[in-house]
Amino acid sequence: MVYLIQIKQYVWTVGKKGRIKMMFSIKRFVDRMIGAPRGIEQYSYIPILMEALKDNPKNILEWGTGLSTSLMSLMCPNASIVAIEHNYKWFLYYNYKFRNNANVSVVYVPNIKNYSNYPLGLRGCFDLVFVDGMDRNKCLVVANAKLVVGGRIILHDVDRKEYLKGVGLFTVVRKCFNTVLLKSLVVK
Repeated sequence: MVYLIQIKQYVWTVGKKGRIKMMFSIKRFVDRMIGAPRGIEQYSYIPILMEALKDNPKNILEWGTGLSTSLMSLMCPNASIVAIEHNYKWFLYYNYKFRNNANVSVVYVPNIKNYSNYPLGLRGCFDLVFVDGMDRNKCLVVANAKLVVGGRIILHDVDRKEYLKGVGLFTVVRKCFNTVLLKSLVVK
């Protein structure tokens, strides 16, 4: 098994015997390990995601599939991941990509009302919620209802003014670029 360690903007892969095999910048790591054809601004959530994944979450909910889905499945191979997608092309792509991964469930929900409320019909709660899809303020409200005590929420593109209302429901643990790591204000 190969372990990945992130320190600041670099990622090291460490082999079975603890030897460092490779070192990548985060962007290069993503390009080589996952294959992402996007600009660097699309990677701005990675330091926050890496921090959240250090807690080794067992149940992960995500609105908006993408590179983050791939990273979470790679970094937490035993976690159960529910990824909700409203875009049919993205759904087809990621559903195919994870067809052999029983731990990742990609769900197509095209209706905006059903999209944000979909997790309310799921059993159990989540250790980590990643919000990077549409209707993010409503997703944050639902995320709070489905979060375990001590769980965390990642919100990408937090600098958009329309998301300030949703962020106000939580305590900001850390902000990095345009992404925040949140925890619930409500004690369950």
